[in-house]
Amino acid sequence: MRDPIVRAELIQSIIGWAASVPDAKFVTSDANLVEESVPHLVAAAMTASSGATPESERVVLRHALAEHNYLPHPSAQDFCRPRALVLANHLLPFQRSPDLHIKGQGGVEIEESARTLFHDLWSPLERTSSLRAPMGHIGEVLTREGERDVVRRDRWQEWHPATLQGQKFMPLAHRLIRVRERAQDILARKLRGADSVVDALGAVVFELVQNTEWHASTPPLAPPTNCRIVEASETRRSWPSEDTSHFDRYVRSVLTLREAERGGQRPVAVTLAVISIIDSGPGLARSAAHAIGKASEFSPANEMQFLIKALSKSVATTRSGPTGNIGLPQVQQLLTNLNGFMIIRTGTTEMMRNFVTRPYEPIPKTAGAPAPSQFIDWVPEDGFNIAPRVGTAISISLPVDYHYEGE
Repeated sequence: MRDPIVRAELIQSIIGWAASVPDAKFVTSDANLVEESVPHLVAAAMTASSGATPESERVVLRHALAEHNYLPHPSAQDFCRPRALVLANHLLPFQRSPDLHIKGQGGVEIEESARTLFHDLWSPLERTSSLRAPMGHIGEVLTREGERDVVRRDRWQEWHPATLQGQKFMPLAHRLIRVRERAQDILARKLRGADSVVDALGAVVFELVQNTEWHASTPPLAPPTNCRIVEASETRRSWPSEDTSHFDRYVRSVLTLREAERGGQRPVAVTLAVISIIDSGPGLARSAAHAIGKASEFSPANEMQFLIKALSKSVATTRSGPTGNIGLPQVQQLLTNLNGFMIIRTGTTEMMRNFVTRPYEPIPKTAGAPAPSQFIDWVPEDGFNIAPRVGTAISISLPVDYHYEGE
């Protein structure tokens, strides 16, 4: 349970149990679930409304969900422990989080207007104005930073619990990771223009959460009782042995790259941030089929075909508005810039990519030039791990600190 990659897999297993076992019920001898590890909360999200779960347990489970409806400002030691947002779509009070959604147009949404919940919204260098005008009614202001206009949020919405505690607004990305100076100086050089590491991570989280919002909670794809979770924590890793897992091989590549960048100065360990986004929706392949208008053609036999489309550089979808893009191409580019790692478990497939050793190629700028699929870059050397999984679990990782002998 101390390994965040393994923990995300266990969370998905619990979701699968709750979704597939008839009359599944959650029972615990520990009444203080709030201090328990995240998998218990996922079970809570899946079973809190089940008739099979005793009422005494449901009261405790609802309390646990309420405690994980938003992320308060973390202290330095909080980053080492798992922190999570857990949303139960079948329980009205816990369908939304003030950290992921804003109120607008008569409802609650997570569209373009919600971007500054995740990261600052900046203009491209070649433009003199911001991407969009600031929305004053939700606390956004327009400021100038260097050669760019930036939209920031200077206060919480009045309905956010943090307003009761007098906390200032902090974008979600800042509450998910803490990048130290040693990692910041390396990563910042790989990012374009004035984009900061947390802004790039904010864009990644926005894309993944926004699409989870659509395919995991919107009929007809979403199951009647579903949940979504965003979890973040840190793990410190030293040099692994040769006989290692895929994640340990990523750790080795990050440490090797750092050693080369520092002219042979060898770090003894690296601290990695791990963020997992897990849902109990239809799975990434089925969601991609639905997005491109081919839901009726999907079957387990052609699951791989639609996964390839989901991971391709561009996918034309039938959806309209800001969510009309699956978003994974941008995620892959940003994770390349962040020296990241990503693992996807969905359907009968487990895929992973080390963006240090297999960077994402830029989209060709030449008109009409093909954008080759890099699906092969996601195929592990030992093949796919075939086992049915409910929903989609995506874990991303990036280095946030390095450690040297004698420290």
